Amino acid sequence: MFGDLFNYRKKVPFSSFVNYALYSKNGYYQGESKISRNGDFLTSPSISKIYGYSIAEFFISKVFPNCKSSKISFLELGANTGVLMLSVLEHIKETSPEIYAKLDIILIEQNSRLHKEILKNLKSHSGVLTVSSSIESLKDIDQDGFVFCNEFFDALIFDRCILKEGILYQVNVEQKENTIIECLDVADEALIGKVAEYGLEMREDFYFELPVREYEKYFELLTDKFSRFVFLINDYGDKSNWFHSSPDPFGTSRCFFEHEVSRDFFNNICKQDITCDVNFTLLSLSAERYGLSEIGFFSQASFFLISEIANLIIKLEQNHDSKFPDDIKKLISPNLLGEKFKFIIFEV
Repeated sequence: MFGDLFNYRKKVPFSSFVNYALYSKNGYYQGESKISRNGDFLTSPSISKIYGYSIAEFFISKVFPNCKSSKISFLELGANTGVLMLSVLEHIKETSPEIYAKLDIILIEQNSRLHKEILKNLKSHSGVLTVSSSIESLKDIDQDGFVFCNEFFDALIFDRCILKEGILYQVNVEQKENTIIECLDVADEALIGKVAEYGLEMREDFYFELPVREYEKYFELLTDKFSRFVFLINDYGDKSNWFHSSPDPFGTSRCFFEHEVSRDFFNNICKQDITCDVNFTLLSLSAERYGLSEIGFFSQASFFLISEIANLIIKLEQNHDSKFPDDIKKLISPNLLGEKFKFIIFEV
């Protein structure tokens, strides 16, 4: 059943299992989108267009004034069905058509099955639209760029580690009959080296997730393609000088299936999402290695304020149905998404 995963190997790292469960031929992110009220989980763009409008306002007021090129590459990573990009472009085109005219719009979505839906959703922007499965396929971009993503970094593959009596261990998985079980082994040299490189603190007997090799991959890809750009990232997590970013000794890795959260990684394989919190300190340290400078870090609620969206919310509230105030509350309430999600901004 799991031959593609083990390939005649008795054990594989937890990261290989996550890669198989999410990105293999039949993996979770290779099927139809599960992001909806009737799917496995919701994201901010699927709650309200206001989320996309806030990104548009940030670009218009904070990024565009510093752009020098006649054209601007406008890129979303992990575009899914294009719903977020659609709301962002809708607001820019309506409020600042002269800025919209300067945009070369690019959507990166590794699941090619979703490209048809992206093109359908963004058909009104088709004249300036590129949809691709990878950053590598893009030509080098010698103009100003704006890159953004929503819940992209928490969808990357990750290793799981734990420090016991001064020794670093990693979680591996092995197959026994038709099931998969976890085992704990001394970490391999590459993983030990990567932990040493970043030098964050570790607490004994606390599991932590390590997606840093994936972080590095995407920063390297973007800096290879762009000579100058602003990168706006929104994700679940916080800053921490520890590799573990949670008081939970089992770490932050978890599964989402039909809006239920669990740590049952080995049930519903390829049918459920597997994710972990983003440690924004680790993300920032990784970005620095590729010449990116952190220029801002905000809770989602605070980002709405700096993107000058408050007046627009009041205006839209007057014209929307009764659900609109509840949707906005979900986005900005400290007990819901407002403080749990963070925006970090880099530039190069």
